[in-house]
Amino acid sequence: MTGLVPLGDRVLVEPVPPPETTESGLVLMASSEPEILGRVLRVGSGGVCAGCGEAREPEVAVGNLVLFASTSGQEITLDGVRYVLLAAREVLAVVTEDEHV
Repeated sequence: MTGLVPLGDRVLVEPVPPPETTESGLVLMASSEPEILGRVLRVGSGGVCAGCGEAREPEVAVGNLVLFASTSGQEITLDGVRYVLLAAREVLAVVTEDEHV
């Protein structure tokens, strides 16, 4: 991966494409909707709480599977790989592997 380091409260995510088949082997139709799940690759050092002015640690960690709005962040393509750079506040939830959406 290219040396892209998010600053402040930003998070670098690699979108996870939706599955193409079900667990039983049925082929799903291609979706025209963009991905809303992604794997966190890098996390900035944190930011400042807008309401209180105090420093805040990032709430996500490298490796987390996260949910974000399809219109969030800035899409970037480096070395042929698509990434999304999000502000930490644009991450809606961390998805645990056993509770896949």
